[in-house]
Amino acid sequence: MTRKMPLSNLLGQEKRAANLFIILLLTIIFATDVLIVRFIPNNFGFYLLIPYIFLYLLIPVVYQLNKKLYSQYIKYIVFMTFIVVCLANELILFWDSFDYQGGSVVEMFFILFSPIFINKRYFWVVIIGVTIKYAIVGLLLQTMVALWLVVMNLVLALVAYIILNRFIEYIRALNDSYNKQFESTLSTGMAIMNHTIKNEITKIQYLNNQIKDSISNRDTQDVESMMDSIQQATYHMLSMSNRLQAKTGEIRLHEGTHNLNSILNSAVGMLEPTMKNKAQIIQELNGNVDINCDQLQLQEAMMNILMNAVESIESKEGIVTIRLFKVKKDIVIEIEDTGCGIPSDVRSRVFEPFFTTRSTSSNYGLGLSYCYTVIEKHGGAMEIHSEVNVGTKVLIRLPQKRIVHMQRPDTDEVADFHEQDKGIAG
Repeated sequence: MTRKMPLSNLLGQEKRAANLFIILLLTIIFATDVLIVRFIPNNFGFYLLIPYIFLYLLIPVVYQLNKKLYSQYIKYIVFMTFIVVCLANELILFWDSFDYQGGSVVEMFFILFSPIFINKRYFWVVIIGVTIKYAIVGLLLQTMVALWLVVMNLVLALVAYIILNRFIEYIRALNDSYNKQFESTLSTGMAIMNHTIKNEITKIQYLNNQIKDSISNRDTQDVESMMDSIQQATYHMLSMSNRLQAKTGEIRLHEGTHNLNSILNSAVGMLEPTMKNKAQIIQELNGNVDINCDQLQLQEAMMNILMNAVESIESKEGIVTIRLFKVKKDIVIEIEDTGCGIPSDVRSRVFEPFFTTRSTSSNYGLGLSYCYTVIEKHGGAMEIHSEVNVGTKVLIRLPQKRIVHMQRPDTDEVADFHEQDKGIAG
């Protein structure tokens, strides 16, 4: 799958190129007019000015075309007007003269600046137009000067053609790079969606088995809460599929004011059914904080980090600790586990998409990469500190501008987070 530049962008580029073209052309024409008036006296100089006068008369036409988004026609109209008027003017001026004086700086401008439009059709229109003009002049006026001018213009055309091809090759390379990046982000987005679905399906399967066991043992006390967890998992999958842009792989934030403590509690609650008593989760939330965030994306990121922490624990006596506190202007979420730790040679790669230390086919290696992107989208930062056979600590920093207000523990007082070092103590 490839993407093409939107039509509005193409028209914008064409308009900018046309404006540059007209500005340069008028500058050269003005300079040429001054030279002709200064060094070519009498009526002869006036006749040489006629094609340039016609170009000045085109300024209102150019303005209207630009205004009505027909910029792509400007270059053709200006060139064809100039070449036709110039041909007619030279035939009249030199019809009875053996001293033909053709060629102009403006013609050289048309040839050498044709690559700025990155349009081969326009390039060939200019080259063929100039060549036909001098072919007609040479045949009708019987002058060899026209032949030399054709040769000179073809040399300039060769230079312009090389420049044009370089432009086209460069743009093609950029386009290929863009398409590869687009395809990569598309597959990453789909894989992240698969990763989320895999997590929720695992949870639903576990809860389903628990419900079957409870019904067979006539113990229906927890069935309702397990059914609620299944419903929450299905809602989570549907929400993620709507929010994760399937066509571009781009994560877009839908922000609102949400309670950070509730987000962390929900992430723990969604994970608990799949833990199978593997680890104990302890929450040390120092304060009650409301922040401006994307609740769904942030909750998914927290759940992925917690899942990694739980899966790193090899014994049933492991502990995962969640802390919430403030350091200077940042709100910090710290998730620490007593798991196996991450080797130093692997630690630098944990945020890479598709990188995983697990060999099973059900692991896509997208969890931490996705988390890092979500935190970065919120203007925050994510750090990992780990030691083999000791454990891992993940620090998530969210900037002060994200904090709406907070309530200190055991008090109803609301802290002003716009004042230095107030709020949750680090």
